[in-house]
Amino acid sequence: MAEIITKDSEEFKEITGWIKRTGRALEKATARIRPGIADEHYLSGEEVCEKLHISKRTLQALRDEKAIPYTSRATNITRANAYAEFWFDRKFENLTMNNVEDFNRSAASGQSDAKLYVMLNTGVGGAYIDKEKLQTGVHNRYGEFGHMTIHPHGRKCFCGKEGCFEAYVSARRLSTEQDCTLDEFFSQLQQENPRFIKVFEEYLDDLTTGINNLYIMCDGNVVVGGPVAKYLVPYQDKIRRMLVEKYSFDTDGSYFSFAQCTAEQADTGAALMFLGDFISNI
Repeated sequence: MAEIITKDSEEFKEITGWIKRTGRALEKATARIRPGIADEHYLSGEEVCEKLHISKRTLQALRDEKAIPYTSRATNITRANAYAEFWFDRKFENLTMNNVEDFNRSAASGQSDAKLYVMLNTGVGGAYIDKEKLQTGVHNRYGEFGHMTIHPHGRKCFCGKEGCFEAYVSARRLSTEQDCTLDEFFSQLQQENPRFIKVFEEYLDDLTTGINNLYIMCDGNVVVGGPVAKYLVPYQDKIRRMLVEKYSFDTDGSYFSFAQCTAEQADTGAALMFLGDFISNI
């Protein structure tokens, strides 16, 4: 009868030791190896400093002076958030495809995946993205939806003009201007506080007016995100009914939706912009 191997056996100790050593080797390799993109290999700031024998401050000075070539692009938080949300949407859409044939049919259909994003924060902005491309406009102002006029000679906006969309639907309208937080506002709304109900009804009226205007211009999907969006999700059906009433043509309001993720994700979106550029040039 063969000898039984236990945890105290030399054979067992040898095998477990080999497994541990392999695991440590893999961890070291993972830390060292960084996948290349199009035959380009990237170094971290620390690695550049080590190889050039310079300090972090010197490295930053070289970057500022563009003595070290690198790709850069300027954007704002709203566009970066919208771009991250665009990729998040695409991930969920791809998960609904069961096989390669589904993906190929979707790609061959010619249907646009364009989406217009409206971000409701302390300010209001947005973006329009189609085929991984973020539209910027002639003067790099595309997506400044917060400054379209919805009430001529209306409420004063932080931009100095009057009647801007932002003055009516930013987070400030439901928080700072009511001397409360967003959590407190919607708590009072749930408790059927008459003052808060009135403010919210006016808010939804202005919000749907702006969304309707944007839909008429883009004739495509409109996605609302930002910190306010998560509080509005329970009112989605009501918002769609209001949009149907305001639209001049046939619609069921299904073009409108909320962002899948309303958390701040500007850093992710900014990084994904470079990935989008790479994919579009393949």
